[in-house]
Amino acid sequence: MKYIFAFLIFCLSSLSSPNIFGAPPTYPSLTGRVVDQAGILTPAQKDQLSIILEKHEQKTSNQVVVAIVRSLEGHDIAEYAVGLLRHWQLGVQGQNNGVLLLISIDDREVDIEVGYGLEGTLTDAISHDIIQEKIIPFFKKGEYEAGIFESVNSIMLALDGGYIATGKAVNQKENDDEISWFVLGPFLFFFLIMFFIRNRRGGGGGGFPNTMMGPSSSNRSRSSGFSGRGGSSGGGGARGKW
Repeated sequence: MKYIFAFLIFCLSSLSSPNIFGAPPTYPSLTGRVVDQAGILTPAQKDQLSIILEKHEQKTSNQVVVAIVRSLEGHDIAEYAVGLLRHWQLGVQGQNNGVLLLISIDDREVDIEVGYGLEGTLTDAISHDIIQEKIIPFFKKGEYEAGIFESVNSIMLALDGGYIATGKAVNQKENDDEISWFVLGPFLFFFLIMFFIRNRRGGGGGGFPNTMMGPSSSNRSRSSGFSGRGGSSGGGGARGKW
């Protein structure tokens, strides 16, 4: 039920928030398979993790990338994550087999964003289980490196079909989803009506950020030796706080 109340608060606050439906976030450049703007990992740890992810991509063609930012600057992590995955175009075009593990240190939030093509394997429930069981327990103790490596290994294991969820987190996620949509359906409809009325009266921020529609070819992130391969995401995955 806590997710229901969190969503209600988000909807109400978004009507007056300058960031929601306003200026799009500024995304970091794709400089490799591990982008650590917060300086959480050592160079050796980044190299080790990058090698693991590179080997997985060579074996499966799945592009798994870890992004660690200092702050989301007021943006919702779910919107930021799907926008970043699309901006970086993770995954092979047509296969959409990209995965983004996004961590915001100051916001204490984490998101696993999954490309269209992998949603049937790395499901929302499994992503939720990985966050609750493999990330948050370590992050609460300040053991970021352990949580990142554990979660990356679990993501790759899930993509290979070998991840065994604990069951508790998965069942709780499914139950929360069923209850949330039953309760939130009418409220969401009301919220959308209020949003469009607000925009028609000139009080809106101009609609959804352009980045949510996917980047143009001129905006694709590039780095030496590594880049996205044209993939996209529809918002599959999970998120959590620690």
